[in-house]
Amino acid sequence: GRVAMAIGLTSGSIPILVVETQMGAPATQIIMNEILSDELTSTDYRAGKRRVQLPTKVVIRVGTAGGINCQEVPAVKIGDIVNATHSIGATGAVIQSLLRLDFWSPNAAEEFRVKWMSLGSNFTITKEGHPRVECSEDVVEALDVAGKRLAKDTYHKGGNITKDSLYAELSLDMFLALCRTQNCRSTEMELSAIAVAAHDRKAHFGMVSAIVGLLPGASFTESEIMKATAERRSLRVALEAVRNLASR
Repeated sequence: GRVAMAIGLTSGSIPILVVETQMGAPATQIIMNEILSDELTSTDYRAGKRRVQLPTKVVIRVGTAGGINCQEVPAVKIGDIVNATHSIGATGAVIQSLLRLDFWSPNAAEEFRVKWMSLGSNFTITKEGHPRVECSEDVVEALDVAGKRLAKDTYHKGGNITKDSLYAELSLDMFLALCRTQNCRSTEMELSAIAVAAHDRKAHFGMVSAIVGLLPGASFTESEIMKATAERRSLRVALEAVRNLASR
């Protein structure tokens, strides 16, 4: 019942809080809402004798994800990392919280569409009917610069599919269609919850994921060394992105 976290500084003065969100949107939603509250975090810090005033709170999810490959896009491999430009999909926790528990109303689907798009111009519905949210442009750009420099040919950029289950209730055809039509290159369970929490707290957000499995094929690496290497690479990229954002 406890959540691991670490607090420190990068570049000698930029505050970093690393928090374990646990798995899935409900746990992530709780953690994000609590740590982004003004009672727990701020944009105004004192590090030693130096005062630091950050332009905004920034959340970067660093974790594992499945990679998605389809025709006519560069292949994602196990051990690569993906910088999410946007997220497709919304979990049950996000839908339920936006509708204030009116989850089973006959009009819930249309009410959700209206509520989702009312959150701002970055929250849209695709022509196929999928909820879509753009990651913060400055965070995507900072991760892009860091990823290209540190990860080189193991780095990719593209959309993410946020699903509600580790075992993916979407069909393989749907994953591949979203890869082709929405440039989705990764899939995990938390990004839409992070997006809504960041919006509510006026924070910027993004995600860089270590790829530990691939679709099609549903193949997952059993190599702990490969997983650890990809995760460390993601962490290094995220840390450099934070430095770049704070120095602007």
